[in-house]
Amino acid sequence: MCVEGFHIYLDFQETARNIAESNVTDLTTDGLLELNYQLSNNYKGLEDSFFTLVKNTFQDTPGYSAVVNENNQIVYDDFISYDTEQQMVLTYKTNPEDMEVIQFNQLTQQHVQQFNQYIRKAYQEDNCKEFSIYISKSKDKITYLKINQQEIINENYTSIKEYSLIEYTSKEIKYAHTISNRDAYLLDYEDMKEKSRKIVEKKMKLYNNEYSGKVDIDYHLDGNNLYIISEIYDSYPNQNNQTVGLVKIDYTYHSDGIVMDIFEMTIQAKQKVYILASLMSLCMSLVISYMLTRRIKKIDQSTQQIANNNFNVKLNEKSHDELGTLSKNINIMSQQLKQTIEQLNQEIAKVKELESLRKDFVNQFTHEMKTPLGIINGYSELIEETENEEEMDKYLSIINEETTIINQLIQAMLNLS
Repeated sequence: MCVEGFHIYLDFQETARNIAESNVTDLTTDGLLELNYQLSNNYKGLEDSFFTLVKNTFQDTPGYSAVVNENNQIVYDDFISYDTEQQMVLTYKTNPEDMEVIQFNQLTQQHVQQFNQYIRKAYQEDNCKEFSIYISKSKDKITYLKINQQEIINENYTSIKEYSLIEYTSKEIKYAHTISNRDAYLLDYEDMKEKSRKIVEKKMKLYNNEYSGKVDIDYHLDGNNLYIISEIYDSYPNQNNQTVGLVKIDYTYHSDGIVMDIFEMTIQAKQKVYILASLMSLCMSLVISYMLTRRIKKIDQSTQQIANNNFNVKLNEKSHDELGTLSKNINIMSQQLKQTIEQLNQEIAKVKELESLRKDFVNQFTHEMKTPLGIINGYSELIEETENEEEMDKYLSIINEETTIINQLIQAMLNLS
């Protein structure tokens, strides 16, 4: 699955690059090649007159253009917005088909700037996607104008109409709203220019003064925008062979998100291949899972038998993976447990044998002690009863003999201990 994911990633990049290349116009590539030719033959350096030529070359092609010197520094850049008409398109609240267009020549520059600031802040910071416009006119002059809660113009007015803002286009931003699906987007040209500048600066670090002399196409993904980068790097003999980069960045907007759009196109283009590859990956995963699960179950069964004191189980150690190492260690553990238990059983048998000998010894010793003690006790009583000295001496002699026997038994016991 990881391999398939990597393939999708590569196809995604290829699709994005194809989209970028298909959206590059002849005006862009021809313009870059012409600028490259002019810089090689008619200019001795990066002069202001050349920057003017760059501006004039791309004045009819909206987007970002830049010139980079041999030190990878941007020495000239410009941004031309995509819309020339500065206006607002409104629809009447009660009748969406009733539309009105407000040209910006009806407003002062300060009014337009207030609109720009409010829409930019509300959309980007407050996540406001819909705007209501309140207008009052007197003889085609706007006497009252408000966007949401922000008043722009407040002069003498009679009646106020409420509209929905469908489209707003200025030199700084473009806002568009679709009533049917309540979707909206905002293009901030100043933000796009700044991001384009950062893209160029980042790419400069990768070039290291290398040059090809031809137009290369690259891309950058950012939110809903696809940044299409056309660039040419060349070395100019008339300028001490310094390397100069000429860059033009165009844009395409995708309301649902450029990443999702490219991803869907990538999947649709090779849908059958991905399905077949996914099925093959699934089958392989099931086979590998079965093989691993079977070995794990075998190990589990073996450990249960070892727990039941069956140490004759032997696992397969041929595999050189982690399960093979585990099986080898379990086999070693099983044999060591078997040897340890056998040694313990032998020790237990010895202890039992010694205990039996001890009991036998105590029984025999007790028996041997009882006889002389009984004799001593009996003759001691006879000595107390007799008055005949000969008999008394005889009894004492017997007692001494029995005492010697007892002493011998005690001495033998001490020797054994």
